[in-house]
Amino acid sequence: MSAVLPKMGLNRHTSRAIINGPTAYGGLQMPDVYTDQGIGQLRLLVGHLRREDQTSKLIKVALSIMQLRIGSQVLFLNLPYPKYVGWVEKTWLTSVWQFLQETNLKILVTGIPLPREQRENDAFLMSEFIYLGFKKGELELINQCRIYHQVLTLADIVVADGTRIDPIYMSSTRNLDRISNLR
Repeated sequence: MSAVLPKMGLNRHTSRAIINGPTAYGGLQMPDVYTDQGIGQLRLLVGHLRREDQTSKLIKVALSIMQLRIGSQVLFLNLPYPKYVGWVEKTWLTSVWQFLQETNLKILVTGIPLPREQRENDAFLMSEFIYLGFKKGELELINQCRIYHQVLTLADIVVADGTRIDPIYMSSTRNLDRISNLR
């Protein structure tokens, strides 16, 4: 915006309250580009999801993949963006997610399989690591290991009686019993 203002004959340091404010209060009533972009992305997302077309299917696949990368049982679009974004690549969906967070909006998306706890006293690993206070860089490394081992919850990495972590998950050896058929 600061590059456009001088071309319009305005000082680039002019307050955004004046630039975006209503004319009734002495503003120029210029639209906020970031808000317009966020609303446009949200309209596109919701419009395709309601349409149930081919693009809707592709968006649902992208949502499912992002959900697995985040490692939570709550739809990632409704999670606190700053806490969870540290270990996922920036995409169009993360842009929508950030806009939802900054505008305090929530979205309900149906048809996306959300992972569930597998048994009593189970917990999602990434949520637990956040709760334990791990830093962004550490969470990024932990998440890479979690994805490599194809695990989501504590039940995925403990022995059958749940008393200790299976030693295979303490190494770089992949558990061949847990290899996904999805490529």
